[in-house]
Amino acid sequence: MDQKPNNPQNETNQNDLDSLLKEFQSISSKPEEETSAMAGNVAPSVEVPTPVQQIQSEPVLNETIGTSTIPPVAPGVPTETPSSQPVKITSEPVINPNLNVDLKSGSGDLVESNKEADQADLGNDGPNKGSIIFIFVLFLVIGLFIFFIPTISDFFRNKPGRETKPTPTATAPSTPAATPAEQEKKLTCTMPEETASAYRTTKTAYKYYYNGTKISKVEKIYTNSFSEVTDANRSEYESTQNTCKTLATTYAGITGYAVTCNEANHVFQVSYAYDLLSFVNPTQITIGDKVETIQSDVNYEDDINQVKTKMEAQHAVCK
Repeated sequence: MDQKPNNPQNETNQNDLDSLLKEFQSISSKPEEETSAMAGNVAPSVEVPTPVQQIQSEPVLNETIGTSTIPPVAPGVPTETPSSQPVKITSEPVINPNLNVDLKSGSGDLVESNKEADQADLGNDGPNKGSIIFIFVLFLVIGLFIFFIPTISDFFRNKPGRETKPTPTATAPSTPAATPAEQEKKLTCTMPEETASAYRTTKTAYKYYYNGTKISKVEKIYTNSFSEVTDANRSEYESTQNTCKTLATTYAGITGYAVTCNEANHVFQVSYAYDLLSFVNPTQITIGDKVETIQSDVNYEDDINQVKTKMEAQHAVCK
């Protein structure tokens, strides 16, 4: 059997295939460089030519690294030069683990979500608005309660239907009621004035205090008047003056009896007061070496009308 000579057409096709492989490898290396440069972001899709018609076998693309491998062609098998129709090669995106990529939108937008930052922001927000309003309302209610405590206390103290017991007050033991002053009447009987000397006059008046018709007290007022003080009566005047000063102490300590003396413009007024309820009528006292008897003209509960008649019979003016 004769051996067939080499076909020049086959050699030409082999040369064309070698040049096509070199060109295809140069083109497929460019997307790998771009993919490496854009690490950390989404790698763009690269369009590369892909053959439309295949003879004997179809090239297999390595999608991981963006390159393609073509199986060897048996010698003597004619191949057609692939057309320049682009082939779409996509590489897997390199995604930052701290970023969220919205793959469904197709727009390639990146949404950054830092969970630790979000939690820190939530912790630094401070009290929310609801808590502030609650605290404000609580303090307002407490303030109003303190302000209206007196009114609330009065309301419960004087609550309708609740009887309030009066606070007991201490009462002092009953004592005999004293005779009211307005019920006590007074009758004054003045005796006619008497002339003691050329320069001295005297006058006596009686004040009777009574309730109803009964006398309870009597006051005898003796007035000793000096018209002038000369050498002729100076000793008498001074003696009367000294007696006036000692009367109060001389008759002190007698039950129901008191003596007072006042001087003004050479006039001496002596008062002898008898409380007939307690005074022992008559009473004797010793002054120095002399015994003196103190006696009232009337007694306790004498009739005022009879006393008035008696005094008027002595030329006294009673009113």
